Amino acid sequence: MLTFGPMIDSELSRFILWRYGLPYREKRHIFGWASILALLHSGNWRIPLIYGDGAKLAGPRAIVDHYDVLCGRNRI
Repeated sequence: MLTFGPMIDSELSRFILWRYGLPYREKRHIFGWASILALLHSGNWRIPLIYGDGAKLAGPRAIVDHYDVLCGRNRI
């Protein structure tokens, strides 16, 4: 997960991943640099960004939409 530490979206994304019980490795960066790295990894400036294993999810809503289908009701 690529983040800019103090953003509320980063905090929410951490909570979502914790709630689903999904492991992740966070890479925190300063604001401008995080956006540039997000663009390079996903083609999108938006952070936080979850990427790897074919996933490129920018923002909490995208994370929920993606993992809600994969995890199902048993993980919540």
